[in-house]
Amino acid sequence: MSSSEIHHRHHTTKQLYRLFDLLGVFVSLLLAMGFYGIPLNAQYVLAGTAAMLFYLLISEATNIYTIEPGRAMKRRIGLVLVATFFTFIFLLVLAYVTKTTGTY
Repeated sequence: MSSSEIHHRHHTTKQLYRLFDLLGVFVSLLLAMGFYGIPLNAQYVLAGTAAMLFYLLISEATNIYTIEPGRAMKRRIGLVLVATFFTFIFLLVLAYVTKTTGTY
């Protein structure tokens, strides 16, 4: 296998990881809405899109998608949990800001 083939596979794998992560965030939103019986509307799609972008930024900042052979799975899971936690905090702040500004 040539060096360019390895680089291409590595790039494709990183893109697939990003896609699955973003789909995971959006599917989680849809499942939560279905669980609570909330109809899908533009505000929730916008919040889901913001959460996906924020998660992607945090993931890139913590190098989740960097594939290193010696990297421990425990460390990767920790980074995913960090990105998920910060995305959750971001959504709480977003909900608070939109709720309080909507009443004024």
